[in-house]
Amino acid sequence: LKYGSIRNIWKSGDETYAYLREYGEEKVIVVINFLNREATSTLDLSFLENGTVLYDMLNNETFRVIDSCNFTISIPAYGSRILFLKEDKPAVSIKKPANGYLYILDREIMPTIFGNTIILGKVTIEVDAYDKDGIDRVEFYGNNMLKSIDYDEPYSWPWDEFAMGRYKIRVIAYDNAGNIAEDKIDVIMFNVGGR
Repeated sequence: LKYGSIRNIWKSGDETYAYLREYGEEKVIVVINFLNREATSTLDLSFLENGTVLYDMLNNETFRVIDSCNFTISIPAYGSRILFLKEDKPAVSIKKPANGYLYILDREIMPTIFGNTIILGKVTIEVDAYDKDGIDRVEFYGNNMLKSIDYDEPYSWPWDEFAMGRYKIRVIAYDNAGNIAEDKIDVIMFNVGGR
């Protein structure tokens, strides 16, 4: 971050500050949000190949670049992301439930007022996992208890058990070489039914 050239890579969306810091073969992407709400911006990452995996060292998240010319990313309120090229580890991210949304009976309804993720009834936890050498499995944990293992895409776990209160959902992806990556989300769950 200290040496090298700086190039603007912001393309459209919410007003964020986004730049590429390049020094020799090293590339770091920095995105800063000065807004008091989550921002979503599209970046021009045409210097990367589609399929490249980026690691956000500040938020411990991974992102796969699908369209390098139009890479869309969200940035927390008053937050930032520092993205590095990710190597030797799989990429994994929880796609559902999305952070800060209300879900009723497995359907996304609307954003919540205070940014909590609230689930009423059952929900299917959906995960995107990728590794250039293939994914062996994805493990699903609820409050550090193993709940399910999925070996095939699409990776998911139908969470339908009695649950009342705060839970930490954590997923761990294993690639075929034994490397791991994880993602997690805090939720408030109210499900009186279930198995």
